Amino acid sequence: MNEQWFLEDFSSNSKHLVVAFGSFRMFNTPKSGKRGFEWKKLFKYKYKDLEFNKLFVADSRNSWWHTEFGDLPGIGPPTLTKFLYEKIEKSNAEKTLFVGVSMGGYGAILFGCLTEATKVMAFSPQTFLSKGRRNRFLTEKFEGYDVDESMTDLKPILENSTNDKTIYKI
Repeated sequence: MNEQWFLEDFSSNSKHLVVAFGSFRMFNTPKSGKRGFEWKKLFKYKYKDLEFNKLFVADSRNSWWHTEFGDLPGIGPPTLTKFLYEKIEKSNAEKTLFVGVSMGGYGAILFGCLTEATKVMAFSPQTFLSKGRRNRFLTEKFEGYDVDESMTDLKPILENSTNDKTIYKI
């Protein structure tokens, strides 16, 4: 994969980390032809006076976080969960906010649950990758990968989780 799929800014001395998950449209070329990490400008300009570290994460395959990520070994949520734990540790974060829109909202909820984020903010997330959605968007992307179908519906993941720490704002 040639796409840059994550960007970190741990330059703040803050103990707070915001992890921003990109949406499906992030890697669809906009009219300007420029691609960039969603949320980056918002955090740079709108919240420039607030101290927090930032991690921007993208699913450049638009597979709802179920295939590969750059050169990380493995695929899907277990691989990205391990990566996120490492980044949280590297940032020295004591509190984490996971945020995303649409596919990014799905990612924020899923990985917020799996990593026990402090808070999750998800805007218009798809929370269930129905057979129709999989057939329309994901069948070809999942081909050749051993995708764990049980990870495509967030309801049982949240219900079966022992994570009682994360606060969700959807």
